[in-house]
Amino acid sequence: MDASLAFVSLGANKVAGCTDWGINNLFAYAGGKFVALYDPKKNKVITTLCGHTDRVNTVKWVPNGRGVPEVELVSGGVDGQVIIWKQINNQWQKHASIKQHKGSVTNVAVLVDQESKSCYVASTGIDASEWKKDGSVSFGNKMMECVELTYLPQSKVICLVAGGLDFLIHVFVRQQEGTYFKSCSLAGHADWIRALSFVTCDDGSVLLASASQDTRIRLWKFKTRTISNNQEESIMMGNLDISALSRGEESFSLSHNAHVISHQDQQWTAILEALLTGHEEWVHSIHWHPPSNDHHQPMKLITSSMDRTMTIWSPTESGVWTSNVRMGEFGGLSGLFGQMGYYSAKWSPDAKLIMATGHHGSFHLWEFESELDEWKPRVSVSGHFGAVMDAEWDPNHDYFVTVGSDQTTRLFGVDQKTKNWHEVSRPQIHGYDLECISFLPNKKHLIVTGADEKVLRVFEAPQTFVDSLFNVCGVVTGSDGGDQTRASAAQVPALGLSNKPILEGEVDPMSKQEFDDYSQEQVFVPLVLQSPPFEEQLLQNTLWPEVQKLYGHSNELVCVAVNHAGTHLVAACSAKVAQAAAIKIWDISSWREVDSVDAHTLTVTQMNFSPNDQYMVSVSRDRAVIVYEKSQDGSTYEPIVGKSKAHERIIWGCSWSHDNKFIATGARDKVVKFWSAQDLNNKNLNCVCSVTMKEPVTAVEFVPIVLAGYNAEYMYAVGMENGSICVSNLFVTEGSIQSGSLVVINPLLCHVDTVRRLRWRVVNEDEESKYQLLSCSTDHSVRVFDIKK
Repeated sequence: MDASLAFVSLGANKVAGCTDWGINNLFAYAGGKFVALYDPKKNKVITTLCGHTDRVNTVKWVPNGRGVPEVELVSGGVDGQVIIWKQINNQWQKHASIKQHKGSVTNVAVLVDQESKSCYVASTGIDASEWKKDGSVSFGNKMMECVELTYLPQSKVICLVAGGLDFLIHVFVRQQEGTYFKSCSLAGHADWIRALSFVTCDDGSVLLASASQDTRIRLWKFKTRTISNNQEESIMMGNLDISALSRGEESFSLSHNAHVISHQDQQWTAILEALLTGHEEWVHSIHWHPPSNDHHQPMKLITSSMDRTMTIWSPTESGVWTSNVRMGEFGGLSGLFGQMGYYSAKWSPDAKLIMATGHHGSFHLWEFESELDEWKPRVSVSGHFGAVMDAEWDPNHDYFVTVGSDQTTRLFGVDQKTKNWHEVSRPQIHGYDLECISFLPNKKHLIVTGADEKVLRVFEAPQTFVDSLFNVCGVVTGSDGGDQTRASAAQVPALGLSNKPILEGEVDPMSKQEFDDYSQEQVFVPLVLQSPPFEEQLLQNTLWPEVQKLYGHSNELVCVAVNHAGTHLVAACSAKVAQAAAIKIWDISSWREVDSVDAHTLTVTQMNFSPNDQYMVSVSRDRAVIVYEKSQDGSTYEPIVGKSKAHERIIWGCSWSHDNKFIATGARDKVVKFWSAQDLNNKNLNCVCSVTMKEPVTAVEFVPIVLAGYNAEYMYAVGMENGSICVSNLFVTEGSIQSGSLVVINPLLCHVDTVRRLRWRVVNEDEESKYQLLSCSTDHSVRVFDIKK
């Protein structure tokens, strides 16, 4: 069998400086413990680089010469590592790892000498030190948030600057012996410094842009000091306090303190060139406009802020820097259903695109339309920014839905035009971490989710989603007797958690009539999509109305399941005592709780119905496997047989074979066991085969049907605690049952943390059928693998 990665979804980390856009036209960003590479031309994440053991904070491309695509990348993370990645034979590999910090790495900077090919890497960390190839610098108890490297004007003298919690920009000059001498400190900011960026101007001078939580951007000019301007600079070097400007003293002017930087017989000056004001919240990132093909450096920069805007700045003919373009959100909602600011914004190499990342791990792509002379939003990727706890294909296997600890429910489908996976809808944005999901097959596009709030919520797709799904994914929703009653859209009232339906022709209660003083537009507008939605549309226009709440559990929900006929729903919650471990059963037709089954003594981790709905199996932290049978009147499920110590450790997963004959269970004891379900009438449950894995097992799943040519009666997939996934066959012959050899999916394609769920589907493509395996993990990623024979 051959396994390849068809799709990966991964949100960006909520960290300033976690992105970079290279000349190779790859957008690198930090997502969980990964460094992800996004290709704007393909509009998809092409790979994820795994090597860090904790959250990645910063990434930076290693320049490879003017106009030459990069083949190396540097990243730093909470694990204290600085990793250098290198592309070899079109494969990205971990080339080197540096661990000099005692704590988290907050930022990295790279400088390459194109003549000698020497590469200088600097990093800052929470240990209040700064590490470089030549050594380290301590800043006492003040952590540095950002660092940058450049050559001083018209020289090969390396200048290093760092900024952080002490509101100062520290300037260092590299000496011949490799040490770094502190030359001066640039004062002026009134809060933490979050970003630094150098650019070399056409006249040979160097501009340093600094961004701070004081909402301001300062531009510092570095130029060669000559005898002709000594007198002018001596006047400028008075006893004026630059910080007076931050206190609002209008009598203070900008062009004052000039700092002299010396190295041997050379001198340079650093002076405040401009102060940019306009943002209303913390400024998180700065990026200079890339140079043009004729090596001209345009004087433009883009900044991103927590005020939910990105701003492009440039000087007027008189030299005054002003903001001429602003992008983002102006007014409207914030919080769960709106943006909460941007952490980064980057130009593309040709400056025709801008990519930003937001507080919710979101991506915002903008393209410049020269004919209209304005920036327009474009469709990009999206993903969870927290652990993904559960995933499920819809009953027809047309799309899948995921839930996560980032408190969102996300729906992904294939764009019929580009054949790329995209997030098509965000049915639920909650105030609690979401734990589990299941489809209700008795009506199309009906889901139930469980969260830490102890309540199960049922959602039905609105008509706008049905129409959008057809337009974007080509999925036809036939009549199931209930389409005429679908709501038009959904919205969440202020201070509420329930998605309220908006019927066709009904006035949205959150319309402009209620918010005349704040907005001239409706907050939630019924919207039928013609293409995959933008992040703003996902947040506000793709919710599903809530149709039912199910109460009864005393603790946080852990798992939920619905039988294939859509008649019964079962759910279980976190439990430390037997009373709380009861499985509650609801009759879906009346939404009435019909039974509460006491069978386990600790948390039930998963439940699964047999394909014929005659039986149900549950596994638990108490290491028991219990099988239930439908009662004679069909109203409930009753336990008939169980194994109290089926595994030596917690059992995390269970699955039925497609023909109801076998049950697979996987546990922390690194063992997958197969149980015969052919003699359940006599209350016999026997282990007929077991397979030992290298890591604790956290998920197991049989394929729903075995395709011709796979030379096996049964196939199954196993997910493990370290993120690895393997696929194998189960062979049944007279008198023996054996598992085939394990096919381990390439670790570079897999997860790096606990695999929470595995789900199969069969895809017919080019007159040939293949499997697709859906997986989700606590590493924030969702992946779809193509499994071919």
